[in-house]
Amino acid sequence: MKAKPVISDALRRAVEVRAYLIWESEGKPHGREKEHWMRAEAEILGKTPAKKAAAAKINGAVKAVVASKAKKPAKAGKSKPAHHEG
Repeated sequence: MKAKPVISDALRRAVEVRAYLIWESEGKPHGREKEHWMRAEAEILGKTPAKKAAAAKINGAVKAVVASKAKKPAKAGKSKPAHHEG
């Protein structure tokens, strides 16, 4: 049997309330509890397709910046001569 992930009581309650509001907004249909729960969970945890797309775009931009900085050579500057004790 697959173990279910444990969520905090506050998160579970938030999902429960959101699922209820979705159920109400759709006319209180019977038999769609799991669908409403999953949708509420996705909304609350930021897993909606729009949020995934935005996160992917941001991650892509960050990777591009990191890659461009890695390709640039370090600026040549005057280095101090080594101090030798004699």
